[in-house]
Amino acid sequence: MHAYLYGILKKHSEMRPFTVILTVLMLCTTGKPMAQNWQSLPDIPEDLAFPVVVALDGHIHVIGGGAPAGATDLHLRFTPATGTWDTLPPLPYKAQQPAGAVVNGKVHVCGGGFPTSGQRLTDHFYYDPDSSQWYAAAPLPVAIAIHKAVGYDGKLWCMSGQPNKSLCEYYDPVTDSWTVKNSLPDANFWYSALVSNGNTIFRFGGGAYFSPTAAAHRYDPSNDSWIPLPAIPQPLHAIAGTVINDSLICLSGGFGLSAETAEVWIYNTNAQTYSAFDSLPVARSYHSMVRVDSCTFSIGGHHAFVPFLSFDLLGHCGVPLSVPHPGQSLDFGVVMWNESLKVIAQDHQDLAIAIRDVTGRSVYPAANTGTGGSLFFQSPGKAGLYIVTICDEGLCESLKWLVVR
Repeated sequence: MHAYLYGILKKHSEMRPFTVILTVLMLCTTGKPMAQNWQSLPDIPEDLAFPVVVALDGHIHVIGGGAPAGATDLHLRFTPATGTWDTLPPLPYKAQQPAGAVVNGKVHVCGGGFPTSGQRLTDHFYYDPDSSQWYAAAPLPVAIAIHKAVGYDGKLWCMSGQPNKSLCEYYDPVTDSWTVKNSLPDANFWYSALVSNGNTIFRFGGGAYFSPTAAAHRYDPSNDSWIPLPAIPQPLHAIAGTVINDSLICLSGGFGLSAETAEVWIYNTNAQTYSAFDSLPVARSYHSMVRVDSCTFSIGGHHAFVPFLSFDLLGHCGVPLSVPHPGQSLDFGVVMWNESLKVIAQDHQDLAIAIRDVTGRSVYPAANTGTGGSLFFQSPGKAGLYIVTICDEGLCESLKWLVVR
């Protein structure tokens, strides 16, 4: 049984297709995964550094930060379902290295500096997608830049940065006010991956360029403290991360002790373990990650010897919804042609099957084989690459289906 894998070699404003043969692609392996699952998507229209990047209502918003001409108020939006960029109303102020997050369906952006990050700001605005307008919110109590932000518990949490790397505070939209919390456990939360799975906040890596840390923490809201977690696989400055679901977090890239890395890991919050995943095509740091529907995206980034990474947009629609123990695999049958696909379950299996395009949009309703059964799919009407995800009792595998017209 074989499938055709459609890959993309990408330069700035140039895409080159090629075709290779591939058998079923395991989502989790005991060996080092390859970068074959990260797909190049339409470039970010502008060269931006340290913009605020968030996912909201099936879109990716890229806002503010630095541009070739200096701090910008640009507000871009990418729609994975159509693969297109558009421009929205600009941020009401310009700032280098602001921070932001989604809270209660609104995009909040605050702080940063103008004209450089050294001239810190207290500005705070939120974008309402229903009205497509920006609105002023309570300014930061103290001007900050190079900080991190995350939405949690209906509030905007801001941490670290300049001038106080141990600062932890939150904004409550209900009272339009800020509250300072206990200090962070160390001064390395800036340039970390900061994410929330809805249950709490997680921190991974961070620290200064020449002194990165491998530290990881989980916030304990019951006593306003941070609980140490197992360290990430290596110390990393400017690592990126995003939540997959309640128990899985995807981490990627960053600058280690001597160079950028392309490594990607899946952190299991229940088992407190890191599993290697498909590496990025090119090592990078200072990038962002978000999750939209069933796909994970890497936005922008930097590498000292690779130009144009700041324009780069990558998508991966095979990031697992569960992480099996090493050595586990599914045993099922697949017969694949250009025009059709058949999935065959073993006698004891009831396989769940989802088929999506490279943007993560479902092209067929999710379906099950039934115990010991099979399912037959006619190829989608449009030529292209499709991701077939097959799951049984929390264990998932993925293969790629190239339809050629």
